[in-house]
Amino acid sequence: MVGRYSRGLGYLLAHQIGDHERARDLLQETFYIAIEKLRKTELKKPERLAGYLRGIALRVALNAGRRRKREPAGLDISAIAAIPHNEPRQFQHVASKETLSAVRKILQSMPVKRDRELLTRFYIYDQDKQEICRELGLNSLHFNRVLFRAKNRFRKLLEKSTEVSDFMSSNND
Repeated sequence: MVGRYSRGLGYLLAHQIGDHERARDLLQETFYIAIEKLRKTELKKPERLAGYLRGIALRVALNAGRRRKREPAGLDISAIAAIPHNEPRQFQHVASKETLSAVRKILQSMPVKRDRELLTRFYIYDQDKQEICRELGLNSLHFNRVLFRAKNRFRKLLEKSTEVSDFMSSNND
């Protein structure tokens, strides 16, 4: 019965209420009511099962519309989402601390001192490129090359690090 009539009844309900997701819920309710009624009383004209189900579906949609009118006005989710929250959630705070700690450990394990210094100053302390170039005696093009190589070496260490990869995979679960 469900396999045969759910598509048509689903379309009818979605058309009646204008919400496909809610119509799926009402379709379940329709079949629940129909099955309960059919268990209690026998259908006198089985050839009219489709019409019987249609009638139940229309009453379910009508009652859902009545309930919806009685419900208080819904909250504007987009307005709530637009409210900035200054404090990170507890998990995000802990996760960012752990990530930063793991990144610092990898940075400290880098064998080339200039790589450590460049990555730390540029990415962690957010220092200006010109300032770093001046203090390390690099021009802009050379800085880009050194930074590229340092990032590649860091990435290789990161991929080898079980601590960071385990942490990242546990956060994705």
